[in-house]
Amino acid sequence: MTVIPIGSCCEITFKLEKLKSKGETSLFEWHFSFNFKDVLKVFKTISNGEELTYSYKANNSYIDNVDIYSSHYRKIDEYADMMNRRKERLVNQIKGDEGDNNIVFIRQITNHENLIFPSQEDINEFNSYIYKLNPNCKYRILFVVYTKDKIPTLDGVEYLLLNADEKDNIDLWNNFIYPSFSPLCT
Repeated sequence: MTVIPIGSCCEITFKLEKLKSKGETSLFEWHFSFNFKDVLKVFKTISNGEELTYSYKANNSYIDNVDIYSSHYRKIDEYADMMNRRKERLVNQIKGDEGDNNIVFIRQITNHENLIFPSQEDINEFNSYIYKLNPNCKYRILFVVYTKDKIPTLDGVEYLLLNADEKDNIDLWNNFIYPSFSPLCT
């Protein structure tokens, strides 16, 4: 099984490291991506076979045309090369070129987003981009949230609800990410 963080910050990666199950770094890791619509724009660009472009401004490296950025990378040439490798890895993972076609896309919904959840239309759009890259891809979409307020019911999405005392409970994370795999979307 391949776990692919799709934002909104570094917390998912830290948990995967604690679980000792972090794979190669994916496209959205070590980046802020507070609006899921920006993630959708990146997937749209990728699924259309278009190139991503990058820039450096205000001490952050950005994926152009979206508000996805990182303060970890300072050299734009190295950043662009690294991000292009990550993009190719993402495409290969979705296409199943890396041997594993069971994917978990996981996103943390944070207070930075003012608890704005993706809509059902957003989830459907996300599914369409994955389907365009690989109509046989088996995957799950998981959202981690720290509140029980305003949580919409979205077809094809599972939630891990945590309170502040539970956010570091690795067993909860482990059971959530790695149950016996049964894809919600194919």
